[in-house]
Amino acid sequence: MSRNVAIVDAPVATVFAVLSDARRYPDWVVGASRLRTVDADFPAPGSAFGHKLGLFWPLQFNDETKVVRNQPGRRLTLRAEIGVFGAATVDLQLEEFDEDRTRVVLEETPAMGPVRWFHNPVQDAAFWVRNWISLACLRSIAEGRAGPPKPPTGEPE
Repeated sequence: MSRNVAIVDAPVATVFAVLSDARRYPDWVVGASRLRTVDADFPAPGSAFGHKLGLFWPLQFNDETKVVRNQPGRRLTLRAEIGVFGAATVDLQLEEFDEDRTRVVLEETPAMGPVRWFHNPVQDAAFWVRNWISLACLRSIAEGRAGPPKPPTGEPE
């Protein structure tokens, strides 16, 4: 398991609003390159969004992330499918750090497939670095230092 913590200079409601906007995931999740589709009821449990994973073609593939749990303003748990590599559970927990700041805890656990079968400390370290960068990008968006989200491309599955 990889565990990262970040303090964001924005209230919990603002940070959760970013997490609740699937259009923002390619802007802050390292490796998510383009949003394809979003369920209308995202982030309701069971809803999902599809995106491209990878940096460039031909090393890109379609991915889907599903909401496992949503406790508005407190917690969002996702199951991120990572193509032939399997799936990971990503748990994002928010708590008020002080009046205008939020403590974000991101825990990522291999859930199935090769990422789980071959789970090891090197993999955890790689996830930690990726998630550290992702949280820095999330912080930038929540603190108002990023542009508007991009619309889904509507690419077929």
